[in-house]
Amino acid sequence: MNKLLIAFIAIPFIVNSQNPDSNIKTFEKFNISNQSIIWQNVYQRPGMVGDSLINTINLIIQSDASLSLLGSSDNTFFYELKDRVFTSGGNLFYGRVRIDFKDDRYRVTITSITQKIGEKGMRQMDIWAGGTPEAHKLPSSIESTFLNKAKTDFNKSNLKGLKTINDWFFNAFDFKSTANDEW
Repeated sequence: MNKLLIAFIAIPFIVNSQNPDSNIKTFEKFNISNQSIIWQNVYQRPGMVGDSLINTINLIIQSDASLSLLGSSDNTFFYELKDRVFTSGGNLFYGRVRIDFKDDRYRVTITSITQKIGEKGMRQMDIWAGGTPEAHKLPSSIESTFLNKAKTDFNKSNLKGLKTINDWFFNAFDFKSTANDEW
């Protein structure tokens, strides 16, 4: 009788652990494609279309030293993201940015994302590890931190950090007009 009771209690847990839907393939605006993490979001700017939207966004981007234009074709622009500081710890982010324009929307896609741990982060790692983390002085892919070993799913234990990076990327590419003509 006890074995039967244990079986009825254990079966739902065993079945759920085998469920492929419990794997995390997307998180916030991040997706996994070919064992790489891609961040993508669509922004809308009502009232701005075509060249007006493209020119406004490109003008804002030109003032951002961490983005450099690599090229463009039609309504698509390619940038290199480098030395972008998003954290108080001074972590630097690098990657490839693609911005596509359509009607009153633009889509930002970031690929080849790497990070370099800032000085504050390295000091904290020294405390945790009891040594100097020389490997973290070089940029490393975010896949090594946020994906499982097979690089097929997001690592559930690091989702809080990935959420933070998602928020940084979201805000960094939300090119809202800051001008205010009201007195």
